[in-house]
Amino acid sequence: MTSATTIGPGQEALFTMRRDWSPVLARLRGRPSADLPLTEAATALVDDFAEQRRDQEGTGSNKNIRTLTILSYWLGVETAFHERDVHEPARLDTHLAAKPVCQFLRARGLLVNDPGLHQDRDLASIERVLAALPQPVAEEVDAWVQALRGQGPRENEPRSWEAFAAT
Repeated sequence: MTSATTIGPGQEALFTMRRDWSPVLARLRGRPSADLPLTEAATALVDDFAEQRRDQEGTGSNKNIRTLTILSYWLGVETAFHERDVHEPARLDTHLAAKPVCQFLRARGLLVNDPGLHQDRDLASIERVLAALPQPVAEEVDAWVQALRGQGPRENEPRSWEAFAAT
């Protein structure tokens, strides 16, 4: 995905340090979302999200809208949001939520995915099994899994995870 944060192919992030959201959230605690001054573009984005959430009326709607409002206020909407910047405030404050905001931003091409937040469920399961095995056995099983996944000494087309379930 090409995001609004890149200029050309192969360009990488210049600053990869994670943002500390604690002081931002402390500063904004107790301030109503409506009191945060937003640009016209940010207001349009938040209003679009609020309209979508009204259609899906459910619990947590205010959490989602507040999350996007804070992000739009603090970061602006001129470039794509980093997924970690959506998840971190929600992790620190129980009055915020991340998943619906990420889905909304992703659908509009305004989210830079963080691979560290997306772990393959099958791979995680295999890693748990390997951790429970004795070291020599775990090494052998790991080598076997890598070979079947096409990551061994002779790279090939990886087999699907279903192949592991059948064995």
